[in-house]
Amino acid sequence: MIIGVTAVMVAVSLPVGGIVFAIISQIFTEFGIGLTHPTTSAIALQHANSGEEGEVSASLHFTDAFSPGLSIGLGGAFIAVSETLQWGLFTGMLLALSLQLFFVILSLAISFRIRQKNFASEEIQTNSI
Repeated sequence: MIIGVTAVMVAVSLPVGGIVFAIISQIFTEFGIGLTHPTTSAIALQHANSGEEGEVSASLHFTDAFSPGLSIGLGGAFIAVSETLQWGLFTGMLLALSLQLFFVILSLAISFRIRQKNFASEEIQTNSI
């Protein structure tokens, strides 16, 4: 996803022929989203305590709805402020895309907190009961 978002930023800055580059960059971005989205849900539910799966699922649904809205809203605000201050549309788009890149890098950094769950010890505990 980092490659895709960065490539979109480059595509916006190209004077001619940026549409082909933008399509290619979107392929990279959507490939990254396709890899991470189902994996995130599976990992979150895997780490849920017994009986708390519904709460984790509700949190995932909230995040799935809230995050794009926040990102789109802030990106639109950056574009509007850029136009109001007469910085130009390109600057506003670059600010909005930089926000997207920040969110992707932040998500990557946070993902290193995930620990692998040990299923072998759980199986031993449930079989001994």
